[in-house]
Amino acid sequence: MTPGLREGQAATPGSRAELATGFALALLAIAAHLPALSAGFVIDDALFVSGNPLLRGPFWSCFGTEGAADWLPLTQLSFWLEWHLVGVAPPVHHAVNVLLHATSALLLWRILRRLGVPGAALAGALFAVHPLASGSVAWVAERKNVLAGVFFAAAVWLWLRWEDRPRRRTWVGALACFALAILAKGAAVVLPACLLVLVWYRRGRVGRRDLAGLAPFAGLAAAGGAITVWFQWQVAIRGAPIDAGGPLARLLSAPRAVWFYALQSAWPSRLSFFYPRWRLDPRSACAWLPAAAVAVLALLAWRLRERWGRGPAAALAWFVVALSPVLGLIDFYWLRYSPVADHLAYFALPAPVSLAGAALSRLGRDPRSRHWAAAAAAVVLGSLAAAAWQRCLAFQSETTLYGDALTKNPEAWYAHLALADHLPPGSPERLQHLRDAARSAPSPSEAADALGMALGDSGRPLEAREAFARAAALDEGNWLARRHYALALYWNGELPAAIAALREVLRLAPDCGPCHYDLGVMLAAQGRLEDALREVQAARRWSPDNQEIAAGLARLAAARQAQAAPEKLR
Repeated sequence: MTPGLREGQAATPGSRAELATGFALALLAIAAHLPALSAGFVIDDALFVSGNPLLRGPFWSCFGTEGAADWLPLTQLSFWLEWHLVGVAPPVHHAVNVLLHATSALLLWRILRRLGVPGAALAGALFAVHPLASGSVAWVAERKNVLAGVFFAAAVWLWLRWEDRPRRRTWVGALACFALAILAKGAAVVLPACLLVLVWYRRGRVGRRDLAGLAPFAGLAAAGGAITVWFQWQVAIRGAPIDAGGPLARLLSAPRAVWFYALQSAWPSRLSFFYPRWRLDPRSACAWLPAAAVAVLALLAWRLRERWGRGPAAALAWFVVALSPVLGLIDFYWLRYSPVADHLAYFALPAPVSLAGAALSRLGRDPRSRHWAAAAAAVVLGSLAAAAWQRCLAFQSETTLYGDALTKNPEAWYAHLALADHLPPGSPERLQHLRDAARSAPSPSEAADALGMALGDSGRPLEAREAFARAAALDEGNWLARRHYALALYWNGELPAAIAALREVLRLAPDCGPCHYDLGVMLAAQGRLEDALREVQAARRWSPDNQEIAAGLARLAAARQAQAAPEKLR
């Protein structure tokens, strides 16, 4: 959504050519991501779809925060509609993601046409097939990206129309689309700053009328940003430590992330779900090189704006602004796994593809290089489409996704933990994954938790209990380690202590369905059938598709009805 190398005038649309171009762009986006249609659910997809209790209630429950995996009301509403229409159907959920991405590619093309950017259609095609976007398209939970992307682009297009022909309804439409984009994903709050970039690109200045028109957008952005940050800190992170290495290291990490995303946009090789963590020592000169390089590039683009046009400077500004919420300057949950991620670059990707489209288009204007430019464009598009296809194959299942991540980043601790969950207890492969997770975990608490799981699998329950206790003591907000500690107490016959520990877990994570079920099991073991039934019913509400919980609830209800001693739920 950023301009190319020089400014121009918007082209006059032609109906047949426009329809053909639009159809080709949509077909490219769909073809490049066809393998996503056969993909299943990975990582937290179940939280948003199959295990999302909000989908079973009235539609307005999607706008609340209780039980939400993230505050994304419009995204939740889209899942609510799909669940009521088709139930849990991974191909349908994936198909919607692909179509939304294709719509964003079409809107990008239209925006660049209105801006008069050369190579607008090529830029739209590059965005449609770029594998850096595939992490958002092939992952159901990233509906928030592709849905917000459509409304984000629609807001930009309407804003540009309002600039060309001021009409109140057009401005209101842009504001409404911006509000919908925020409701789909909080990172869309960068839109007002991105619009300022486009205003400057078009006219070389920002006037009072522009600022007055953007004031309500800025107000919406402030409100949406505050809600998103509050939800991340209070609900998603829940006090979990984010190891960023201190304020100065955090500042130095931001320009390094900018370069990472820029290089992945230009040469998307070895894309991974989890990237290696980096450690930046502010005392080392090398740690300052990315920041210096970004500053030099920005200065160069500014100083050469008369020769190159304002396009490169505007593209760089858009790129950095769109990335600003995810550069690690503020805490958000994904930083526990990796400092960067493909799906975090979705709003920034239009900048480099617009520059690339403009560059190839200008190269093709010279009759001597026209054929070379066309061949280069075909090779680039084909290569990116093949890479997107291959990237979608990694999302077929959790085992393929985490296995692919570990081939590129053996230190991906969460991938080790997730693969261990798919292996039989006590198997050598599971034990090795748990040991690797303990070795590479980002915090001492998570390392102790993984070690406790390995010790339990090795038939050393007392040592496992001590490891879980150490994990819980190291991080009071690590409710998963506390749950493991409570279960270890139960397995070791310390039932009252286990119940007390599990109640503390539910204080930290009241929406944990399996935790309610565990408590029901323990209460049933004490003979407290009424209390046990109440907890297992709560577990069923939070985890409606968990078959183990459903079976346990049926057995407990039968035992309660017969007023007999409860059969063990496990």
